Amino acid sequence: MATDSLPSSMVSSQSSKSLQGRTALITGASSGLGRAIALAYAEQGAQIVCADINPNPPPNTPILSKTLAATDLQTPTVDLVNQLHPLESNGGQNGSERAVYVHCDTTRAAHNEAAVRKCVDVFGRLDIMVCNAGIAVEAQPDRILRLHEQPEEWFDRTFEVNAKGVWLGCKSAVTQMLAQDPLGGSEGDRGWIINMCSVLGLVGMAGTSCYSGSKGAVLQMVPFIPPFPIPFPSFSRRVKRGLELMTRRWMFQTKSIALEYAKDRIHVNCISPGFAETAMLEPMKRRDGDQEGAKTTAMLAAIHPWGQLGRPEDIARAAVFLAGDGASWVTGHCLAVDGGYTAQ
Repeated sequence: MATDSLPSSMVSSQSSKSLQGRTALITGASSGLGRAIALAYAEQGAQIVCADINPNPPPNTPILSKTLAATDLQTPTVDLVNQLHPLESNGGQNGSERAVYVHCDTTRAAHNEAAVRKCVDVFGRLDIMVCNAGIAVEAQPDRILRLHEQPEEWFDRTFEVNAKGVWLGCKSAVTQMLAQDPLGGSEGDRGWIINMCSVLGLVGMAGTSCYSGSKGAVLQMVPFIPPFPIPFPSFSRRVKRGLELMTRRWMFQTKSIALEYAKDRIHVNCISPGFAETAMLEPMKRRDGDQEGAKTTAMLAAIHPWGQLGRPEDIARAAVFLAGDGASWVTGHCLAVDGGYTAQ
């Protein structure tokens, strides 16, 4: 389509960087999906606060290093962003770099609040919050462990990081977004929150009860209503409808985050990635003595209709969309980026 047939607002948005002038705080930014999102946001003009326990990418990932041989997996994310996407002018108040690092344990409220303060102190405001930090303890053992074999500590730690950490991140972010002027004036949006869920928050997989449960909790922080009917054909329409509403209210009581802040023009959405090439999969790929990871890689690729694992940049592109003007009327949405996994 020729650009002269498009509205002028669409032409200008296509020719400029979609996140220009916005500031993003990304948890778990030192590696994997968080690192890819930081790079994608910087490419689109955003200023970045990279929050993580450690600024350095995880060591000892030989399979991932081979799979993503053309990708820099060693340079700290902050340094890589500043090298590849230096600021053309000083957009921050106390520095000229596009990205800064802040130490953050997302399970602690004070750390989340400090990360938001860092964002405001350096760049003046917080526009985009990406709650990405997460763990998958079930991936660590050399075999799949069923529920009765798993220690209670797995559940506690997984929910502390994957669910509580996201809740605290959202809380800190909306507090700041409500306190600042909307972006672009009184009719503009106050902020964008993107929580990282998983396909395993939508469907189950044996041996992942802790991880799947925690990602289901993340999903329930935004409204997601599945298109399933109540399977009781003998019931009347009124009874079936009542059961359906009761079921939805039980499952989705925490959808309030998106609904509570819609009137404040704060977008709250989540992304559910399929299995992607990150360090989180490294222990799984080494199971059964497979140091090359070929067996597990082939198995995981085969369960995705697309026939391959995702790459971090696949998810990063979705995160760019949800933080930009293209998603101006999108909130409470779960975007599956999964190569067709959940379409089966």
